[in-house]
Amino acid sequence: MNLHSFAQTTVQSLNSDVVYWEFHEFNSTEIMSAQVPGNVHTDLMNSMIIPDPLIGINEREVQWVETKTWVYELNHFAIDSDILEKKEIYLQLNGIDTHAEVILNNVVLGKCNNAFTRYQFDVKKIIQPENNQLTIRFFPVVPIAEEILRNRILPLPGDSVRAVIRKPQYHFGWDWGPRLVTCGITKDINLIGNNGFEIQSSAIETMSVENDTIQVRLHVFYNNTSEKACKLKLAFEDEIIFSDSIPLLFGKHHKFFDLQLPTEVPLWWPNESGDQNLIQFQLTVETEDASYEKEIKTGIRTVKLINEKDNQGESFYFLVNDKRIFMKGANYIPLVMLPEVPDETKYRELLQKCKDAHFNMLRVWGGGIYEHDIFYDLCDEMGILIWQDFMFACSMYPGNSDFLNNVKREAEQNIERITYHPCIALWCGNNENAEGWEKWGWKIGLREKSVAGIQSEYDALFEKLLPETLKKYTIMSYWPSSPRFGRGDAASQHEGDSHYWGLWHDEEPFSVLEKKIPRFMSEFGMQSFPSEDVLYLMSGDLTKPLNDVGYLQHQKHSRGFTLMKTYTERWYPKASKKSLLEFGQLTQRMQAEGMCRGIESQRANERCGGTLYWQLNDVWPAFSWSSIDYLGIEKPFFNALKTSYAPQLLTYKRRADGIEIIWIDDQYESEYIIDVDIKIEEYLPTGTINTMNSKNISKWQIEINQNLQTICFIPWKELRMNHSLLDLRLTLTHYYGEGLTRELVIRKN
Repeated sequence: MNLHSFAQTTVQSLNSDVVYWEFHEFNSTEIMSAQVPGNVHTDLMNSMIIPDPLIGINEREVQWVETKTWVYELNHFAIDSDILEKKEIYLQLNGIDTHAEVILNNVVLGKCNNAFTRYQFDVKKIIQPENNQLTIRFFPVVPIAEEILRNRILPLPGDSVRAVIRKPQYHFGWDWGPRLVTCGITKDINLIGNNGFEIQSSAIETMSVENDTIQVRLHVFYNNTSEKACKLKLAFEDEIIFSDSIPLLFGKHHKFFDLQLPTEVPLWWPNESGDQNLIQFQLTVETEDASYEKEIKTGIRTVKLINEKDNQGESFYFLVNDKRIFMKGANYIPLVMLPEVPDETKYRELLQKCKDAHFNMLRVWGGGIYEHDIFYDLCDEMGILIWQDFMFACSMYPGNSDFLNNVKREAEQNIERITYHPCIALWCGNNENAEGWEKWGWKIGLREKSVAGIQSEYDALFEKLLPETLKKYTIMSYWPSSPRFGRGDAASQHEGDSHYWGLWHDEEPFSVLEKKIPRFMSEFGMQSFPSEDVLYLMSGDLTKPLNDVGYLQHQKHSRGFTLMKTYTERWYPKASKKSLLEFGQLTQRMQAEGMCRGIESQRANERCGGTLYWQLNDVWPAFSWSSIDYLGIEKPFFNALKTSYAPQLLTYKRRADGIEIIWIDDQYESEYIIDVDIKIEEYLPTGTINTMNSKNISKWQIEINQNLQTICFIPWKELRMNHSLLDLRLTLTHYYGEGLTRELVIRKN
């Protein structure tokens, strides 16, 4: 058995790397080996019962899996003597997806109904030294959802079936991924023994950094059934900086203590704004019968979302250590489609790509999962701030007491686990629920009383329960819904964050991104083809046409191919006449140029606080909005981001009467001088350069005294743009003793 101890607490792993798990369909005699943590689809695939559901059209062949009851069993396992000697023994299930019954030695311990929640059962009187049998029975969730909906008085607009089930919402299918409604033991399963007192977790939260004074809060979460008091000690660099004796209450409790740190403690900064200084504290907790020691690793920083009324509406930007920082990043969906043991290498590779491309923020999207600890640890290490959604997306959700109590436990556990990472910048209630309710026609046909009732449920969850729960544990900012307003609302350009899908859904040209610049762009995107290797996983034959059944299976947007063709042919008129692979390359070029034009326009607008494009990654071989495909291959868009997200950027801003050449320096600290040479040439329709229409402009000894500055203005009449394209070659010298050359294409549309 695999044992590890935290002083008087002993943990015995029941994962499949140390014990043997089996699974089978309910009432079936065919017993198969199981992986724990894992999921039923992967187990069936490993047992050769189903094909890989991510390849070809196999998704169609595995839909029967979600209709069955699956039973996981651990038979004849023994308990270590160290566990048996403890006063209390618990079975802890860190991830159960989703509706399941847990049985130990023929005793029903309880039922689970939330994949995002940790469950703990008292098994002291049930567990035996040997020959224990643990059974977990997973029930199909769709019939359970349908029963819940039949018993509701109010309708539930959106996707009601998935909305009443607390499991990853993307498992039910999305416009970039398959429907694989899986189940299983998705995280570690352990036996925990203690003598009546356990420190469940502890953390340090930065409260303020002002006038060289650093105030922090020590958080301690404990469970107690036996002790009356304990002594706490917190050490930093081998020196005790806090010590106190406190009374202990019975049950599970959260206790916090405010203290001041030495002024020489270095601060933690986001990527390319400073160093990611991570420091360690040593916490010691002593009771009459037990002791607990833990190292707390954290970064000292403050982060605030600033929403203030101004003459343009209301601001939306982040202050880190009281410095305004423009957020550059993407929306992140789960790393994998099906739950598995988290692979640090996969996480590190993806996040390192982001760091190298100058990202300083990712948004963990609300239709996925609360990520594994390793994800947040790596973001701490790499300086990537996290906009963390609660796991609700694109639907209205119940607001009855049972559902709210379930969500409250989910929120409390994940706030405790995630919030105190220095990378966490914001908690957001949901993805697009408010926009859907107001702008997607969900109210059509509903009675006034039903509208009021559904709104009341929404408010109970996203305006009351979640922010009030968060406030109990942290000073972290909360944002109820992303976006605040839908794209059809003029306020979306002046207040809150924006998901601008006039590009793509409404077929607006890329040039709209130069005009509609919100206070914070938290979603916008454009589809493109993946790499050839990913295309092969879809069809098995790269000579097949785009209407091949394999390709169609992996395009989940109903107008995806049509819209890609429309956008690509605006710039490359004969694109669809080319071969499949050539057309795919043109979609990638279109995505890269168009998206980066939008990103640079947002960076060049001082009222915009950040840009997070949709989407960073893929969960399966897909035609999607991603910048990195399923196999981890960077699309041209991602490569172009290494320029568009660079700390120093030479770009342009289009005006009605001409263009401004803009210099952006995210790392600006003090004045310096630059020289700029600009060469302007016109492209002819043939793709060649019109040498008769060229211009050279030189600007010498320009004093840079801010992080965003106009270098020069060029009227359209001087540019003489007779055709659709202008080519700008910009050469800048003498910034930080270095030089920079960049070529920009200016299009009429």
